[in-house]
Formats: sequence, C-alpha cells, structure tokens
Amino acid sequence: MLDAKGGAFPEMTLPVHWKVAPVMGSGRQYLSWISLQDLLQVMYFIIQTPSSSSVFNLVSPTPTTYKEFTDALKKRYTTWFTVPVPSFLLRIAMGEASQIITDGPLIHSQHLLESGYQFTDKTVDEFLHAVN
Repeated sequence: MLDAKGGAFPEMTLPVHWKVAPVMGSGRQYLSWISLQDLLQVMYFIIQTPSSSSVFNLVSPTPTTYKEFTDALKKRYTTWFTVPVPSFLLRIAMGEASQIITDGPLIHSQHLLESGYQFTDKTVDEFLHAVN
C-alpha cells in the first residue's frame, strides 16, 4: 500500500531525498502496489457490490517493475544518480523478508476491473503526481 504519509512509500522514497534512486535487485521483478485511496475505495466497492463473491487482488491495474518504479521516482523527484542494490545485499540486510522485493510476482487486478471498479491511481506516475 502506498500513501504519502504511511505504508512503505516514505521508506521507499527516502533515498531520493538524498538525490539517489535505488534499483532493488535486478529491477525486473514486479512491485505489487495500490494507493491507500484506491485500497479504501476498493474495500467499500466490494462491500457495496453483493454480486462480487469472488477473491480480488487488491493491486493497481498497471503491473510495475522496480525499475519502472525507480524511473517514475526519478521523473517526480530530482536525483543525481541511480544505484543498483544487488539481491545478495538485500538478503544480508533483510534476511528472508528480502524475498518480497527480489521475487516480486506479477499480480493482476483483472477480476476487480471486470467487476466495474474504476481505479483513481492506475499508474505509479498518477500516484506520484497526486503526492505533494
């Protein structure tokens, strides 16, 4: 979940305040994300839609890799350089929790879209544009 004041976003953007844009692992793995605004609206949508008795993936409709996320951060914030953070360093620093970053699976929100939900933040760029 991404929110300007909470969730993982403040920690993920900390390096850009130092003008550094980190690329985690290979950068090709997927980052499953959803804005707090969409998360709350999706939960309300599901509650209000009794015909939706299925399982939904609460992720944005646009699959994003860590490299694409870093590129979006570089566009939104001024950075001086990009620093690759190898997977083995993530494993040393985070242990098994690093698998969340290094093995990011591709997760779709197709069923949610087919049920009629309209996302506010469809892309990382849209989310970053809305963040002050």
